[in-house]
Amino acid sequence: MPLIEEGKLPNLGRVIYDRSPFQERAPAIAVDQLRMLAWLRYGSTIFDLSRTAYAPAAAPGVHVALVVESVPTTFIKRHEKAARALGPFAFECGAFNQRFDDCGYVELNHDELYERFAELWPELLSFIRTGHFSAAINRSAASVAGRCS
Repeated sequence: MPLIEEGKLPNLGRVIYDRSPFQERAPAIAVDQLRMLAWLRYGSTIFDLSRTAYAPAAAPGVHVALVVESVPTTFIKRHEKAARALGPFAFECGAFNQRFDDCGYVELNHDELYERFAELWPELLSFIRTGHFSAAINRSAASVAGRCS
């Protein structure tokens, strides 16, 4: 997020992160277990991604939201043992180690979130307009924990 931190996006008011305790392990699993296939399909990008932490937006005046995916992708289900070996899945909004103004959970996996983006759009629009998701979004980490299998 260097552009944000350097103040080069002066009109930026909102940032919405798509986060997933499941999917964020996928690059490391791909690099570890499917090294050659990962290289052929994604090149060095997947290797960089597997060792790069998320850079949270810390610019003053920017409202930040987290949309947390609560369903594992087929890839994570297929590599569940490796995903679990990386430690417990933490769904609490604070577990993502970044500042946020609102946080909500969606019953979608990473692929579905982009395939069914229209379903999420009303919540994103609410955050863009008001700095908060609507009252309808699920805000309970307890309701989504433990869903890997």
